[in-house]
Amino acid sequence: MRVRANQANTPLQNDQLREHNRLLVYHCLVRHADEKLTRVDINKSTNLSIPTVGTILREFQELGLVEQVGRSTARGGRPAQLVQFNAAAATVLAVDLAGSRFRAAIVDLLGRPLQRFEGPASGPQAADGLGGWLVGLLAEHGDEYKVAHLALSVPGVVEPRTGTVRLAPALGWGEYELAPRLGSELGLPITLENDVNALALAELHYGEGGDAANVAYLSITSGIGMGVVIDRQIFRGSNYAAGEIGYGTLGHLSGDTSTVALGEPGSLEAHLFGIARAFEGQDGIDTGAGKEAREAFEHFCKDLLIILHNAVCLLNPERLVVSWPADTRGELCAYLEKNLKVPVPLEIAPATLGKDAGLLGVARLALDRLELDLCRSQREPVA
Repeated sequence: MRVRANQANTPLQNDQLREHNRLLVYHCLVRHADEKLTRVDINKSTNLSIPTVGTILREFQELGLVEQVGRSTARGGRPAQLVQFNAAAATVLAVDLAGSRFRAAIVDLLGRPLQRFEGPASGPQAADGLGGWLVGLLAEHGDEYKVAHLALSVPGVVEPRTGTVRLAPALGWGEYELAPRLGSELGLPITLENDVNALALAELHYGEGGDAANVAYLSITSGIGMGVVIDRQIFRGSNYAAGEIGYGTLGHLSGDTSTVALGEPGSLEAHLFGIARAFEGQDGIDTGAGKEAREAFEHFCKDLLIILHNAVCLLNPERLVVSWPADTRGELCAYLEKNLKVPVPLEIAPATLGKDAGLLGVARLALDRLELDLCRSQREPVA
């Protein structure tokens, strides 16, 4: 049976079209967030009809997403109403659990931190008080900033779909249903992400890698990991553990790897951190402390280089971004630029966002979901 071309759309199709149109207008407003726009400006940017743009703007105004900011001064016609995006209409409370202390920031719809907070020291005991700390933050600031989503960067293997932390040894969690527990306590939708993936997302959107589709992000903190971005999407792997290069090994390393498991130090990670003790200082790495420190740093870099060489040959990224907060002078990045010789073009660059990376990255993930919620079609109930 042939379907006539002019057959009426189903309610679902109409909803999908309205949501698509709302997203077009939303993204236009975000791109021009610092500008005052008319309906004609948005019409030219989105190719939507002026009546459709007007309807969506009225809906967005009811949600607080746009504000009327006067009229145009164009000559030869009736001044047009000007509108501007309101990035504070809703916010995300982003939380980074990966450092020595818990950190949080309230982030607006443009990904800009509005206020930062420092929480308790990290560790299994502090993790037990996470809910109470967040309850306090929301009680004090939630209404003022219109917090609509909670996002957490977790130092471990997480399953974003279910909100379960499969393993986070630093916090004492294993198969811990973090999002369901916090959701019932806080009454907010919750997004979880691995801390290295959060770093990758932040650098992809706000730092190095923004113009690249395929990027590898090396992170060295309390562990060694890699965030993998393919076609501008995080690659998590079948068990959400992609990029755990700390569990790699080298031919000259001794030890039985037959019983290696997530949560235990990986062969490469344990080996490299053992070497690093010789050049670690109070304020970061110190390769100027003497011959032993310099030689240890060279040893560290040479062994890490082997794993990175293999990873780059496997993934063929456009760029390798290096994040090592202890390396304040960028010595590892300089070493890799000189010595990482691979048969494909590769740019090596330092990470640029510092300690805010985890917060910004997990906030970006939540903002992507929040904008879908804001633009989702709200159908009237059928009588």
